[in-house]
Amino acid sequence: CFTLLVESSDPRRKGRASVTWTWGYVAGVVILCALHYGINSMLGIGWRAEELALGLWGFMFAVATQVLITESPRYLLASGN
Repeated sequence: CFTLLVESSDPRRKGRASVTWTWGYVAGVVILCALHYGINSMLGIGWRAEELALGLWGFMFAVATQVLITESPRYLLASGN
């Protein structure tokens, strides 16, 4: 997704787009830490069930990304599609 973002950005704004993506990554890590704390303290389930739940979420995101984003914009322009 990062490469698609940078490829489809205006050349003058590629730096800003990459920094924005990086801050989104940092926010995701903070959200993941909050989920860990919430799942562990409120539900009291073990770390294996927590890893399974978060891993399934990541797997679903990866499958959705592969289905929804087929090729990069640069490839589509180069191939004439």
